[in-house]
Amino acid sequence: MSWIANAALTWAHAKAKNAHLYINNDLSNAMDELQKVKRELKRLKTALPLPPTPHFTRTSWMGAEAS
Repeated sequence: MSWIANAALTWAHAKAKNAHLYINNDLSNAMDELQKVKRELKRLKTALPLPPTPHFTRTSWMGAEAS
């Protein structure tokens, strides 16, 4: 095998050996971004006022046939 082919194989092997480091880094970044989004969603949920509670009477939920 030529030295060029050997160097290419060595480089490819080293890159494959370290691929998990790149994947773990990407995963870590994605998880950090997800946590930021969750915090922002929680902040927005607590900032919104609660909607009024509907008050149903017997006739309002049964319709006209209750009269």
